Amino acid sequence: IGSLNTITVQPDGSLAADNTDWVGIHELIVDGLAESRAPPPSQLTALVLGGGGTARAACYAMMRLGIGNLLICNRSADKAETLATEFGGKVLGQLAEASELDRLDVIISCVPGSAGLSLPVEALRRLHPLVLDAAYRPRETPLLADARAAGCTAIEGIEMLFEQGCAQCLLWTHRPAPRREIAISLAAFLAAKDFGELPKRLQIAMGS
Repeated sequence: IGSLNTITVQPDGSLAADNTDWVGIHELIVDGLAESRAPPPSQLTALVLGGGGTARAACYAMMRLGIGNLLICNRSADKAETLATEFGGKVLGQLAEASELDRLDVIISCVPGSAGLSLPVEALRRLHPLVLDAAYRPRETPLLADARAAGCTAIEGIEMLFEQGCAQCLLWTHRPAPRREIAISLAAFLAAKDFGELPKRLQIAMGS
């Protein structure tokens, strides 16, 4: 992948680097596409926004999913070109160009929430993509707000955080993650921060 967020101690005492962000992204996108009864991944177009480590994880997740057309948009053209070369994608020069696409099935934003990136609501309504924003500060990014306004399925960054955390737990303990307990702990933390209504993913994990 070329980026890491998890380090595990091996039996011989050495350290191994891994990445669980891609797992969280992959799980959420797979489930979202299944719920929407989307065509096979090979027929779909996905757009990844960003050029850093999370964008790498997103590109890898889309490659593993078998997405037919992967587009990458980043303010640094060089980084976008690098990701496109490594993961079999194409560079989208400007985000505004996405509004003119014939189809766009998935958007994964891997830029800071403060970046304020989004697409016009009219374009989102026409294309009706599944939208995942990896940022969770602020919780409701402009992209997520516009996606909801357009009637698109919007996946919050805190849901990705939960899924990648469960994947980390498996790596560290070699046992399936206690999803309900993790969700309850995360919910308690979020409640103390006046987070508001929990995202669907956490509600399901808690058995709500």
